[in-house]
Amino acid sequence: PAVRAAMAEADVLHFAGHYVTEPHSPMSSYLLLAANGDPDSSKLSNTEMAGQDLSKLRLIVLAACRTGTEAYTAGEGPIGLSRTFLGANVPLVIGSQWSVDSEATADLMIRFHRHRRLGRLQTAAALRAAQLELLNDPTGSYTAPYYWSAFAVFGGHAGF
Repeated sequence: PAVRAAMAEADVLHFAGHYVTEPHSPMSSYLLLAANGDPDSSKLSNTEMAGQDLSKLRLIVLAACRTGTEAYTAGEGPIGLSRTFLGANVPLVIGSQWSVDSEATADLMIRFHRHRRLGRLQTAAALRAAQLELLNDPTGSYTAPYYWSAFAVFGGHAGF
């Protein structure tokens, strides 16, 4: 319930957690939330989000595995959580294209938000700057593309 309420009121939402894909039924794939005693309240599915008007959200960051594109079909094209949010009137979605490393993703997202807020970069430029920082990090911790290149910006309004 708290995530659902935040989605309707926030202008930026960052989800860091788990996304569970259902390969045979992508609309049944879901974000895994805290259960609060009710297991049914711990799932926020594509079906549940589809058709909602989330137009107050200007950006949603999905820092979880396979949130950008989880499947591709010849008749539909890319299917996944990013498309569900785009269909709910969220103009910009950051999602991952494969399974990601939690620690590297946390580092990347901290850098991303720093560039976006403090550096006043637009979303795509802020993500690129964060990715380049990891690529060129002298410690070498997350320089391999696996750690930072899974994330992409989906949508059409890149002015935010």
